[in-house]
Amino acid sequence: MGASPSAWAEPEPNDTIAAATPIGVGVDGITDASIFASGDKDFYRFEAPAAGTYTIDIYDVASAMGRMCVQPYRSDQTAFNLGCGGGNGRSNVLRTVEVSLSGTYWFSVSTWESSRSGTYKVRVLPSYSQGLTWDTLGEPNGKLSLAESITVGSTTGRTRAIDPVPATVAKYEDDVDFYRFEAPAAGTYTIDIYDVASAMGRMCVQPYRSDQTAFNLGCGGGNGRSNVLRTVEVSLSGTYWFSVSTWESSRSGTYKVRVLPSYSQGLTWDTLGEPDGTWDLARSLVLAENRESAIDAVPSTVAKYNDDIDWYRFSTSSGSTYSVTTAALAPSVAADPTLTVFDSSGDQIAASYSCSTSAGTCNSVSFTSSLGGTYFAAFSAGSEASGTYTICATRSGTPCATRYDGYQPLTPARILDTRTGLGAPKAVLSPGQSLTLQVSGRGGVPATGASAVVLNVTAVSPSASGYVSVFPTGSAAASVSNLNFPAGVTIANQAMVKLGTGGKVTLTSSARTNVLVDVGGFYPTTGGKFTPLTPTRIVDTRSGLGAPQSKVAAGGTLAVQVLGRGGVPSSGVGSVALNVTTIAPTTGGYATVWPSGVPMPTTSSTNFRPRTTVAAFVLVKVGSDGRVLYSPSTSADVAVDVAGWFPTGSDFVGTTPTRILDTRSGVGATVGAVPGGSVVTFKVLGVGGVPSTGVKAVSLNVTAAGPTTGGWLTTYPSGVTQPSTSTVNYLSGGATSNSILVKVGADGRVALYTSATSNLIADISGYVKTS
Repeated sequence: MGASPSAWAEPEPNDTIAAATPIGVGVDGITDASIFASGDKDFYRFEAPAAGTYTIDIYDVASAMGRMCVQPYRSDQTAFNLGCGGGNGRSNVLRTVEVSLSGTYWFSVSTWESSRSGTYKVRVLPSYSQGLTWDTLGEPNGKLSLAESITVGSTTGRTRAIDPVPATVAKYEDDVDFYRFEAPAAGTYTIDIYDVASAMGRMCVQPYRSDQTAFNLGCGGGNGRSNVLRTVEVSLSGTYWFSVSTWESSRSGTYKVRVLPSYSQGLTWDTLGEPDGTWDLARSLVLAENRESAIDAVPSTVAKYNDDIDWYRFSTSSGSTYSVTTAALAPSVAADPTLTVFDSSGDQIAASYSCSTSAGTCNSVSFTSSLGGTYFAAFSAGSEASGTYTICATRSGTPCATRYDGYQPLTPARILDTRTGLGAPKAVLSPGQSLTLQVSGRGGVPATGASAVVLNVTAVSPSASGYVSVFPTGSAAASVSNLNFPAGVTIANQAMVKLGTGGKVTLTSSARTNVLVDVGGFYPTTGGKFTPLTPTRIVDTRSGLGAPQSKVAAGGTLAVQVLGRGGVPSSGVGSVALNVTTIAPTTGGYATVWPSGVPMPTTSSTNFRPRTTVAAFVLVKVGSDGRVLYSPSTSADVAVDVAGWFPTGSDFVGTTPTRILDTRSGVGATVGAVPGGSVVTFKVLGVGGVPSTGVKAVSLNVTAAGPTTGGWLTTYPSGVTQPSTSTVNYLSGGATSNSILVKVGADGRVALYTSATSNLIADISGYVKTS
């Protein structure tokens, strides 16, 4: 015989869906429900007045009940496929149900372990927030459905906490905090958990995709600067989630959380590249380069679960043998060092756990690359050790003492952003103000041994029309421009700049603007086959310098003598680096620069809008008569500045400009505008006069033609992670271009990302030979 229904507060028996207890939607529910005896299950029904999201809240659960189970049912009484169970340290179960139609819905409540019994409270809420009280630390956010919204890009993190589970709540699970963020575009985002209370120990971050499935990234971290830096690469804009918890159970305490749109924003790297303490933030090693590094002491404010670990990445070719070595270890890190190498799939392949000699080389790992692509190395130095060392990755047979031979292309890396304080104080550059930028030792450029760098310089929303000049620190301010901009327009241009005192360059602007600088490669001091010059103007048709004092007519051709001018020798020169500025053209159009002595190519070196001054960096082969040619599609003045020269026989080989990509006509890719957020890869080896082998970088002019909205292009080697840099910044409509000297991917291709739907064009004008 069953007990009398009056033995329970809620109407019993309600242990079948047919006998479900009705419950209204709102903050008032049933406050004195109970699981009466072993195996009892309570059913409820509620009326959903409209399609939407409803939250079933089971709370104030008697401690004897343990973990609870809620199973929702649809209007046809079939179960939602949501599983059963929960517990988050504040409410024992918060089960979210999304319904597409109004109507009657059901759910059951039971204990996870059948022998449990006791009281609980139950209610159905019409939204996440109604009836719930959040504290100053954002609780309850213990379910993905109650994730707290984080704004991407805020460099001031929110203080939050892993709460101890109250004694009044069943302690089946420790507290977990959930967050969500809106990714405005495809790209790389960094979840930064830092200033973690020392009692918390190691932390765990688990990201989730827009469909709420977990990224396969594992859980856990700690790098001695921030407790966790978890990188998430997303291919589409949308909502993404992540959870934060402790690695060891029963831990509690405070932490800070933020989501950054790139590795660099909000993070401060020191001169030795920290923080590089996770796989995600591994620094690039140039093969055969000895890189100076350091194991940092873990700050007293950071949980000391892990000592500092330095991560590196380097490129390999399948079937080739490589060595990774450490040397010149400070005594404080030489006692117990560990060097570990991982393949491109993340599997450990070899390790060295001690110094092989008391001097010279310490750790040494040799291996054959079976997978090819990017391999990783991690170096640590034992408990609480700190100090300096050097590390080198090299192909077998090439000693680390052999430095660079010719141009060294890099995956583009941002080294200056005045909007965020990267590389300089966070402040807009004022008119006439000089900004000194440290280049050596950053973005893959070695701390010593580089003579010139290839930079992409971007003015962001300038307050008035003007220009930016970039010149070697310690030299007189340049009287030329590297970048010209109209008011309010974000625009970029490449520059090849000689490094000045301390491996630095100086930037000045004629108008108030934020400035970005991305580094794409460098020429070494020794073994370099490029002579950088302090930029010098050799042509200005406004004043008659080096050419007649008159505009160049539409379709006309101006011959520019470059040999013997501006520091360029009179002979022995193969190609030159020029900055060509088209000044106040009468209409929108384009201009082409090419070697004299050959027919004008059907390419563009720069694109411009009406009455807008635009500068374009050009690497161009010199004609047999020592000249290069310039032709605009519409009448315009022009100024030409020379930035350096390549000798005959240099590793850079100039070619007649050739179009190798045009999505308008199907050259190099399928016909049709490329959707925003997409990447196109195109072949650069074996086309446009470029050999099929023996090439490590190519000179491209990249154009966005007819974009639907404003945005940017990013050009980078295929097969690597898309960098958080830009090559071209464009407005809607028209055409905007920029040149780039870009490293070639292992498959002989280059990748081009566009943030907005646009046709894409690429013209090739030269290449860099491998050593």
